Amino acid sequence: MNLLDLDSASWKNLWPRINVLLSTAPYESYGLTIREALLHGVPVVAKTSAGVRELASRFPKLVRLFEERTQATALINDLLHSPPTKDEFDSFKDWFVGKQEESLRALAELWDEM
Repeated sequence: MNLLDLDSASWKNLWPRINVLLSTAPYESYGLTIREALLHGVPVVAKTSAGVRELASRFPKLVRLFEERTQATALINDLLHSPPTKDEFDSFKDWFVGKQEESLRALAELWDEM
């Protein structure tokens, strides 16, 4: 199975089978894949970068950061043995929706000024 060829319906069926998302992007900025994982109840182990660092500080039980491969392996094992709770993911969802509403409100205000 080539993950790059999957459509959104296939991903929808795949998310429940994923236990941990490993993001190895060297310059990740809290990207789409990380948001999708968290919104689908999948914790993330990510290479340390500025964008993900802020998210990890806000949601340390959902997003774990690593510098070296051995750290990533240990963090994945920790999450597999002690996954975050549904309440922790719900907290992220509430924050994320609020942040989106805030962004849309600011955009609408900008349009009103034009």
